[in-house]
Formats: sequence, C-alpha cells, structure tokens
Amino acid sequence: MAGSCRRSTLAAVESVGRRGEIRQQDLTNLPQAADVIDELADSLGGLDVLVNNAGTGDPTGEFLELSYGEWRQVIDTNLSGAFLCSQRAARRMVEAGNGGRIINITSVHEHIPRTGASAYCASKGFAASRALFRRNGSGSPYYWSPKRGHPGHLPT
Repeated sequence: MAGSCRRSTLAAVESVGRRGEIRQQDLTNLPQAADVIDELADSLGGLDVLVNNAGTGDPTGEFLELSYGEWRQVIDTNLSGAFLCSQRAARRMVEAGNGGRIINITSVHEHIPRTGASAYCASKGFAASRALFRRNGSGSPYYWSPKRGHPGHLPT
C-alpha cells in the first residue's frame, strides 16, 4: 500500500475516534515478520481484526521452469506468512476473550487458475481454505471467525 494511501486510511480510522498505527511488514523474513502482530497488539491495547493482504506471484511464470526456490518464495509469502500472522492474531483474540475477525485476501485464481501462476494459485487456494482454522476436524471453538475475499488479478 502506498504511503499516501496508508496515511489516508489511518486518518479515516482516527476521524471516527479510533486509534491506529502504520507498520511495514516483510513476509519474506519468516517467521520473524509475524512479530509485528504482537507489537501492534501491545501498542494498541489489543487486536480485533487482522487482514492478510500480502501476495507475490510466480517469478518465472512457467510451471515446467519454476524452481523449488521460487515455489518456496511464493508459498512462504502468500501462505506461510498468512498462517503465521493468523496464528498470532488468533492467539491474541482467544487470550483476550473478545473475539475478532481474520480476513485473508486470496484471489479469484483459487477458483480460476491463471496460466503461468501455479505457485500463486496453489498458495491463494489453500490460504482460502477453512482448514487453516479447524481444530480436531470440527469448527473453531473460539470467538473469532475467519473470512476471505478474493479479488481478481490486481497489478500492485
């Protein structure tokens, strides 16, 4: 998100009497990148909502040419990053006992695979899976509920 967009979003949050903070996060630095969830929760006095909106695409664009390292880069950013941040947020929400929302921005390509994006489509498809939020094969016993959004391809 561009700097001016981040600042205008923060201003909108503050204009309705709420507190917010802006933090930069690099999901290529795992698992340490998820530390920002705890930092923000501590700074703001809790956590009600997490929006996982990070994503990166396949560097080569071709399945037959995609190296394991490139596959891991996409899976780590799009899936492992979402998992680690969701887990940290869910722990905070459960600990506080107030519930909350976890929103994973996935992709329409979880349903309609895009040519040349095998790792991207796989990562976004699993990130959309409610399997991330199941416990012992049943629904979550906690007060938070995972949601997802899946826009089309957006150049960012």
